[in-house]
Amino acid sequence: MSMLPAALALRRDHDGLMTDERHHVVARLWEEHLQAPFPARLRRAEVAGAEMIMLDADTAGCVKSWLDNHGRLDGRRREVIASCLDELNRVVPILADQDEVAYCERLRELAALICGRPATK
Repeated sequence: MSMLPAALALRRDHDGLMTDERHHVVARLWEEHLQAPFPARLRRAEVAGAEMIMLDADTAGCVKSWLDNHGRLDGRRREVIASCLDELNRVVPILADQDEVAYCERLRELAALICGRPATK
């Protein structure tokens, strides 16, 4: 009997989450995100230089691709998700509406998990 599968299951990625655990957390947050309506005020808004509808779409596209590709992104998408995380780190602290904050905070958490770096509070 091979020990390889157990060893892989216990491998931790660089941010300390076990690979399967990280995938599970991203999948759960993604499902929550899909159920949440995009905040109406943000549909045509630019916040801290970020066009919110595009920030949402770019982040969502990278999350979906990461999930579909078993936790991997190509170089271009890695750059996109890193840029989205930087923008979300600027946007979230200045939002006032609780629904907007919750929506964008979840998006930021997804981006941070995929980038493997913490979101800036």
